[in-house]
Amino acid sequence: MGTEETAEQRRSKIMSLSSGATPAHANVPELTVGDTESEAAGRAVLQELLSKETLDDLEAAGKYSKAHWKLQIWFKSDRSIHKPITFTLTFWESGKRLHGGGDESAFICRRNPNAPKPVRPPFLALGKSPFPKEASVDGCNTIIPGDQAVNGYVICPGCGVRWDTEHIADSLYYVLPVEVASTVIAEWFRKLDSDCDLYLKYRPEDVRAKMMAQTYGLAEAIRNKGLLIYPLRNIMRELAAGATLESRIKAVMLA
Repeated sequence: MGTEETAEQRRSKIMSLSSGATPAHANVPELTVGDTESEAAGRAVLQELLSKETLDDLEAAGKYSKAHWKLQIWFKSDRSIHKPITFTLTFWESGKRLHGGGDESAFICRRNPNAPKPVRPPFLALGKSPFPKEASVDGCNTIIPGDQAVNGYVICPGCGVRWDTEHIADSLYYVLPVEVASTVIAEWFRKLDSDCDLYLKYRPEDVRAKMMAQTYGLAEAIRNKGLLIYPLRNIMRELAAGATLESRIKAVMLA
């Protein structure tokens, strides 16, 4: 009986059939003199298959996520089923690597306390807005990708209000019972098109941070704040098995 072919052997075999022999992360070679269109198309198909296999393998290994967003929950108090929990939420556009490489912080269209009111959008004078949400001096709660900010200003894609980025939120603060907290977080999850991983961070006194310190050392635990990642891949699998989003969020908040 022959030895079962490994994934690496299979990739090598496929690469040997391609005249380009490019790494999975590289661009497909441009059409060169003497190449036919069918050969170029064949290389493109091979490249796509190799890249897909590599990304799927990385995702299964917990090193990559296909989710567009990361929703971060940072606990500022003890976690309890009996007492309200204090926590902040922040939103990050994912750099795809599960441990945070290349992530970019997003803004929330919500005016900070005591911040000046924004200038009235000019389209309001016309009586009809081209944006889906109603413009408000307090904001419309739309998540605004960080890369949309230019020279310290950003236009909300939800309501069209132009904000100074210093005047709107980049995090949200809550003090809520866990049942209510799980509902609020589920609402934000859905606002992000149900396309995000959950990241949970903890106080140094929390059992999660202490567990990380025992396993990886105190310096690593302090740096990562006891980080627990609940990836979209796992969330979707458990929802498909019949769980509700709110119940899964509650469970991971108390875990």
